Amino acid sequence: MILDISSSKEEAPQDEFIDHSLKVKKYLEAKAEEAGGISSEKLIKVFKEAAKEEAEMVFCLAKINNFLELFLGNQSFKTAVANEFFPEEQCFIKAKEEVKEFGLEEIVFEDASQFYLETEMMNLEIL
Repeated sequence: MILDISSSKEEAPQDEFIDHSLKVKKYLEAKAEEAGGISSEKLIKVFKEAAKEEAEMVFCLAKINNFLELFLGNQSFKTAVANEFFPEEQCFIKAKEEVKEFGLEEIVFEDASQFYLETEMMNLEIL
């Protein structure tokens, strides 16, 4: 008697946020490289803080763009404070383009903790 055990094997479903996280990380690394002088780890922190504020990808990317505008000196700190660090319109326009460019438009999330985005500091806190 021969038993076919291959048909009884079930593959565990892969968490879609593994792929989503890789796409977001690729985006953040590209933004860090484009800006120069800032790490993708810092942008991960900005992304996570933005996601806590509003769980919407365009908003999170607009916050990244707003942060980089401030970091690069393209926006005054006074203006940022006056706007309560809310992204300006051009940050949203750029974010909408980048969501499509980096294939992030299908990502729907409820909380930043769904993403597998860690920084070295987070790894040290776990130890």
